[in-house]
Amino acid sequence: KSIAEVNSDFITKELLVEGAMALDKLDLHFTAEEWLKKVILDKSEEPEGLPWTKKAFQLFQDVRNQRIYGPLLRDMPLTVSLSKEGRGLYAKTTINKGEIFSELPEFLEQSLTSKIMACAYCGLSLANPNDVLIKGKPVASDLKKAIKKWWPKREATPCQVCNRVVYCSELCRNDAWRSYHKVICPLSSNSASAVLYDVRDSFKGVPAADGSSWQGWWNAEFSPVLMARMWAAMLIQAKLRAGDRKSPTVDNWLTVLSQGEKYFSNCETP
Repeated sequence: KSIAEVNSDFITKELLVEGAMALDKLDLHFTAEEWLKKVILDKSEEPEGLPWTKKAFQLFQDVRNQRIYGPLLRDMPLTVSLSKEGRGLYAKTTINKGEIFSELPEFLEQSLTSKIMACAYCGLSLANPNDVLIKGKPVASDLKKAIKKWWPKREATPCQVCNRVVYCSELCRNDAWRSYHKVICPLSSNSASAVLYDVRDSFKGVPAADGSSWQGWWNAEFSPVLMARMWAAMLIQAKLRAGDRKSPTVDNWLTVLSQGEKYFSNCETP
């Protein structure tokens, strides 16, 4: 039942935290987060020795990590958790050098508010020293010289077809093209892709006061561009499995969709 259906006289921080733990075990992560938010936002005093708010905050981070990153890291020796240093990616077992634990493509989409260019395939920063040396901010001359001397020289490599997506190398550009970009390239036969990129670019300059909610939605884990890349990759994989047939079979699609399931967050309808 929804927490709204519970008599408010019986709702305590302890009940909410314990209930959220039960919901988490049932894989109802989104609902568990909502219950924990109520504890975190409740500013009432707590009995000494019963820090439910602190416990709720830690549990909230664990639940959210599981909801967002759990499907992505399924069958991998990795986990995402929060420590005093911040959220990080940790190995659950020893990972040997050169060991491959995933051959499925991953997908990235840079946020609208980012000012520094990055590779659209691997996420490698394409920043230059001027991006780091903020104008008007004093920097020691020896540090400035060192930055300019040792800063890695990377040239942006744009898509040869549309010139609207950039990569850090020809290798990433070619891998992206084979993996998904040839299906959603703005100058490909898919006219809807051009509209998608036009909308994205037109909202890059929207002032935060006017478009903060829109940008927040677009910057979420599953932005429209990110979703398009996922489906494009699955389409290509399905066609590869179809072989000489004109179109993929139901079995081809089921196999690909089962592999792509990890990209979709485990989030029940609130």
